[in-house]
Amino acid sequence: MNIMTFILTVTMIWIVLIFISLPIGLKFETENYGGADSAPSTHYYGLKMLITLVLSIVITSIYCYVYY
Repeated sequence: MNIMTFILTVTMIWIVLIFISLPIGLKFETENYGGADSAPSTHYYGLKMLITLVLSIVITSIYCYVYY
């Protein structure tokens, strides 16, 4: 597998995983002054991006190992 193919595959898997993980672990305040009630108080975007990056690299590596 070419390095560009590996990067493209990691990117595509990362995009799918980040959209799956975005709603996980959101906490909403019961009384939100000055903001929308649907705005989350904690979101952990950095942690979610790091976890999905590691998972996408692992999934792509397994895919490369099995099929190439």
